[in-house]
Amino acid sequence: PPTKEDVRDFFKDRVNMRVLIFYVGIGLSLIASGDLFFQGLRSWISKWGEGILVFYCVRIFLKKEQIKKLIYLFCIVAFFIALDGLCQKFYGRDFIRGFRLVAASGFTAIRATFSYYNGYATFLVVLFFMTLGTVFQLDSRKIRIAGILSMVVLGFNLFFTYSRGAWVA
Repeated sequence: PPTKEDVRDFFKDRVNMRVLIFYVGIGLSLIASGDLFFQGLRSWISKWGEGILVFYCVRIFLKKEQIKKLIYLFCIVAFFIALDGLCQKFYGRDFIRGFRLVAASGFTAIRATFSYYNGYATFLVVLFFMTLGTVFQLDSRKIRIAGILSMVVLGFNLFFTYSRGAWVA
């Protein structure tokens, strides 16, 4: 069993605290979920275990440079999926899977390649902040501008998911 020192060391680690704050922030978004509160709560609790497992597997098995490359790859993928969301917003259908817009709260929400717009919104929130953190670590001005453009596209997509919970997150 963990000792008091192990617990103290866990909470002193800046990365662990950031991950914990991130998950608490996701949990706070449940406030805006309305009638779907308990469904969202079950989903949030089940994702805790999955997220923590992935986080620690990455932290244990990958080196810092490999993690950076993985984050850059996620940012690039997010940009292309966000372009897919823009296509869906303007043409009514995404170009990757052919999904149409979906009715949500009196609006037609985008969902890009995701089955449900709230899932897409969650993806966007995570990748928006991942891109934000990455932009400030880049040396190249051109790549930094591309990252900022990507964040604008991700933000636009997030707005048009009409996912209030994701907006709160």
